[in-house]
Amino acid sequence: MSKPEPIWQHLPFHFKEDVVSYLDFKSKCSLRMCSKDDQKVVDSRPITIDYFGLNLTERPVDDVHKNTPAEIVLRDKDVTMSKFFSPHSAIVYFMKIFKLDKKFKVNTLNIHVWNYNLHSNHFKFFKNFLECMNTEKVRPKIRNFELPTSFMDEKQLESLVRAVNIEHLETMSLGCATRFQLENLARSEQWTKVKALKLHTRDQIDPRWVSHIQRLNIRVGKLSPGCISSLLKDLLSNNVPHGSFISVSTYYPVVNTRNATLNNIFKKLPFTAKNDQIDLATITNSTIKKFLESPLYTQKIQISDENNLLFVIICERGFGALVCRDNYFEDDLKSFICE
Repeated sequence: MSKPEPIWQHLPFHFKEDVVSYLDFKSKCSLRMCSKDDQKVVDSRPITIDYFGLNLTERPVDDVHKNTPAEIVLRDKDVTMSKFFSPHSAIVYFMKIFKLDKKFKVNTLNIHVWNYNLHSNHFKFFKNFLECMNTEKVRPKIRNFELPTSFMDEKQLESLVRAVNIEHLETMSLGCATRFQLENLARSEQWTKVKALKLHTRDQIDPRWVSHIQRLNIRVGKLSPGCISSLLKDLLSNNVPHGSFISVSTYYPVVNTRNATLNNIFKKLPFTAKNDQIDLATITNSTIKKFLESPLYTQKIQISDENNLLFVIICERGFGALVCRDNYFEDDLKSFICE
């Protein structure tokens, strides 16, 4: 019986490219090291991974990772890889991965540094991180940027966001940010590019910063009637698709003198205010987000797209607006207000 000949080597190049497109990142890296021909095949296709995470925190003295507190997690398809590094080595590895190929992209990049303030470690880590990005000319191509880290330094947050390539950026999620940081970020190309934004601040926001956002999920210190009015006006005037929403929870009450505040919110809007008093609990039949539990005001509003409508809900410590499908109102509402 003759010895079977290897199949892979004799496949046409475009067949190999198709096979490579189905491989996870780890398998692509393994194949790339097999031969120069395989390296060419892998490099001919754009490399995209689902998730890249960098987590760094102060470890206990007796922790096995005391000297390697930085964890890098790569997730692609059904494969997850995780490895611990020293902070400096994690930075080097990050740069190496993002310089792997000019076409390399990440769907979600998550950088989370917390409880790492001893000896100004937090500031030093991001100082080195940003210097390396600048030196190596690394501008990560990402679709979703998750940055739950709080920055004590006013400039580091802005510098990190501005270092991201804007070509594929769609969504951004930020940890606790100050008004000064947000004001500077709002001037960046990256900020104006995103259509979905999640953030947390103990300050007030300027509605002009988020007028272009189609899916806004924020927690703020205070929310004035004028700000709610402006957010609603922008949502109505931008002709946004169904699924667009505003979700705002507050530390302090939105409504103190209820009727007077509601009047201030709606007096400049192009529709007649009318409290529909919709029973959310009956519609959803499940747990509602806490800040939307006891609505003071609810209304369905017809918009220019006859297939959609705008649903508005105002509570004592929250405000929401959802562009939903008229025929699937209850289904869309459930996905918006339920935990």
